[in-house]
Amino acid sequence: MVSLGDFGTHADERAAHRSLLKALDDALTPFLHEMRSSSFGKNVVVMVYSEFGRRVAANASAGTDHGTSGPVFIAGAHVKGGFYGDEPSLTDLDDGDLKTTTDFRDIYHELLGKSLRTDPEPVVGTGRRELGFCDEIRFGSPDGIRTHATAVRGRRPRPLDDGARTGVPA
Repeated sequence: MVSLGDFGTHADERAAHRSLLKALDDALTPFLHEMRSSSFGKNVVVMVYSEFGRRVAANASAGTDHGTSGPVFIAGAHVKGGFYGDEPSLTDLDDGDLKTTTDFRDIYHELLGKSLRTDPEPVVGTGRRELGFCDEIRFGSPDGIRTHATAVRGRRPRPLDDGARTGVPA
């Protein structure tokens, strides 16, 4: 697991996030390109998420405070590019927060089942659904390597807060 901190900006958010997202891009893009040239790289799936969302309205310091729903970015050769989940409304809010439309356990369900090819139920429980963003990885398959990015807006991943237990690092 790799961590990039300091996104908890409550003031001068635009400049701080611009710099942080550039650092993420400067690290992730070369990594994904390297994975395309590796025989094992086609089996790599990267998930980027925030431990908290942001409020919609700016505060008095040109920043935003912690909110509920947040984005998840998933990339890899077996990831189908696109946007998954309902488009967020900036006006139909839940007490100033974006309404959650995609549960993080559905994202984990698909990643565990399709990319790790393991039973996701012990980790995320029953009743989860696939979102359709990931092809099943067939280890050792000769298919060509392609990299796509996917954005999934949904409930922030906080497995322990929701009673789910996992031995897989988030």
